[in-house]
Amino acid sequence: MRTLRTSGASGFTLLELAISATIAIGLLYAVATTALTASNTYDTTMRRSHLVTRAHKVLDRIADDFVEAELGTMTAAAPGVGASTITFRKPASVVGSVITWDNNRSIAFQMDQGELDDGLDNNGDGRIDEGVVVLTLDVGLATQQQVTLCSEVRSMLEGELSNLGDDNGNVMVDERGLVFELNGDILTIRLTLEDIDEDGNLLTKSVQTSVRVRN
Repeated sequence: MRTLRTSGASGFTLLELAISATIAIGLLYAVATTALTASNTYDTTMRRSHLVTRAHKVLDRIADDFVEAELGTMTAAAPGVGASTITFRKPASVVGSVITWDNNRSIAFQMDQGELDDGLDNNGDGRIDEGVVVLTLDVGLATQQQVTLCSEVRSMLEGELSNLGDDNGNVMVDERGLVFELNGDILTIRLTLEDIDEDGNLLTKSVQTSVRVRN
C-alpha cells in the first residue's frame, strides 16, 4: 500500500497573504504620495515662474507710460515718502517746438472688487486686502475711463506691515503694493504681486525699476 506525500510548500497561508497585501498597499501609498508631492512641487514652481513673468510684464507696462511724460506735469511723493498714486500727462502731438499735452492720466493702487482695507478676506479668494493697478485716462473729465492693468497686487509692499513703521528698511512707511517715488528726475516704481498654490501657500514676487523723466 502506497503512502501519498504532500509538499510542505503547497501554497500561501492567510498570514503570508495578509503581509504581502500590507506591503503592496504600503508601496502604492508611497508611490502615490511621492507623485502627489512631485505634482504639487511642479504646480508651485510653475505658479511662481508665472508670477515672476507677470510681475515684470506689468512693471514694464507701467514704466512705458512714463517714457514720454514730462516732469513738470507729474505729481508723486517726494523721496523717502512714496505714493500709491501718480498723476501725469503725455504729449498728444508735437509740431516743431510746440507740444500739445494730453489730458491728465493717473496710475494707482485700488482695492480689488469686494475687498475692504480691514485685514480680512472680504471676497473669499484666500487673499487679504489685495488690490489692483488701475490706469485712469482723462482724469476728472466726462470722458474719464479706467483700465485695470493687473490684479492680485499685495496690500502692502513685500516685507511691509500696516503699523506706521518702516518694516522693510527702505526709509518709507507703510507702502502699498504699488509705490511711486520721485527723486529729482528719477521715478522709481515698486510692485508686489501674490498668488496662492494648490496647498494654499501664499507666493509673493516683488519687482522694481527706475525711469528717467524728461524735464
